[in-house]
Amino acid sequence: MNLAPIDLVSAHRWERVTFTTYALSLSFFEAVVLDALIRGGARQALILADVQGVRASLSEQGAQRVGKDYNVEPVAVSYGRAFHPKIPYFRIRTKATF
Repeated sequence: MNLAPIDLVSAHRWERVTFTTYALSLSFFEAVVLDALIRGGARQALILADVQGVRASLSEQGAQRVGKDYNVEPVAVSYGRAFHPKIPYFRIRTKATF
């Protein structure tokens, strides 16, 4: 059985979620992922992203809920390097999923 990533987002009533990434689209996150999380009852969402990815995403049209409905934290690494992991973390009281 293959699940699409959005299926995991919608699979439970997650309390907290964290995503790590390099490049990101905040308008996509808000329109697709965040809406599914909020409908499911999630209370806290956090994106940890490379500094350059955060800078690029903040200028997107349509990204209006950052800092209100979810948070983005830039991650700086050694000069010439990039923060590039792709790890989703979903938590409810009795379960955590990576």
